[in-house]
Amino acid sequence: IQPLCDSPSPYTEYMKAGIQGLHHVQFTTDDMDGAIAKAVANGLDPACIIDGTGGGKYTYLRGPGVWFEVMEANEGLMGLFAFIKSKCENWDGETLIEDFGL
Repeated sequence: IQPLCDSPSPYTEYMKAGIQGLHHVQFTTDDMDGAIAKAVANGLDPACIIDGTGGGKYTYLRGPGVWFEVMEANEGLMGLFAFIKSKCENWDGETLIEDFGL
């Protein structure tokens, strides 16, 4: 991910700290409040909450050395995941880039 501006975000904070490599791991949930409460109870620090266009909700949490992203499941997101899965089912294990036509 390459930020195109200097607006505060989980990505710009990471880059300004000079950290490279894995930025975050994403999880999808049907219960955003419950997932965040469980994450906080286990020591993660909520850093950014986003109510995206199209009804998407995202929360970034700081963890030890890596961030976590929790996304609320919705029809569009699950459709995208199904599309990606369908493209991966017949992957030849060698072709690195395919234009999915998104």
